Amino acid sequence: QQQQQQQQQQQQQQEPAAPQRKRVPGSVNESNGPVPKYDVDSLLTYSIAILEGKGWNFHTERDGVKTWKKYLPKDNDGSEFPVVKAEAILPTPVGELVDMIEDSSRVKEYNKFSLGRKDMQKINAKTKIMYNLAKVPMVSRAHDFCSLMHTRQMRDGSVLIVTTAVDHPKCAESDKYIRSRILLGLSVCKPVPGDPDSTVFTTVTHVVSGGVPVMVADRLSCKNAIDYILNVTEALKKRLGRD
Repeated sequence: QQQQQQQQQQQQQQEPAAPQRKRVPGSVNESNGPVPKYDVDSLLTYSIAILEGKGWNFHTERDGVKTWKKYLPKDNDGSEFPVVKAEAILPTPVGELVDMIEDSSRVKEYNKFSLGRKDMQKINAKTKIMYNLAKVPMVSRAHDFCSLMHTRQMRDGSVLIVTTAVDHPKCAESDKYIRSRILLGLSVCKPVPGDPDSTVFTTVTHVVSGGVPVMVADRLSCKNAIDYILNVTEALKKRLGRD
């Protein structure tokens, strides 16, 4: 625990603060009512800064998936919860992986805790608002999430998918569920040079889990990141008919 505290203190001066979220009321889609406009460019810049920044400490490796962990400065939202990076090479083309992550109807294929994800509003071809329900171990009520997802094609052929918590009139909080927040969910899908059927898959997650003790969330964070990538791999194999 003392070593962990020292690592957190060292990282406080290394990590960027979260971007200011520009929420300007306006009717993005008149048929669905007003939604906040979101500065996705700043969100992507922040996500890449976290991914490429210093402070990552290797945690563990299992079944070809490696994980790292770090903590953000204390003045950042959710700084008590870890940021986790995981990476593996998946036997699938970039396009197949991106299609699965973007498709809300397929979440249950690789997330055993999901109770369903709905697209609440399409802001544009690459940006949408989603509502997600999930059953969390050791917590009696299900958790719900309201998030923005944005996809960006990069010049090197990589595809970045970034997710973050937002407010939306169609995703009002309810006493039936515990509201949790994905402060940062980044998926980097990068083609393997010379192998179009393989993808370097890197994820970065920073989640505030309501009702879950910080110590428990911290302990399970890297395990959950590994399980997620392994489950995605298995789901893609089944979809593509591979052994």
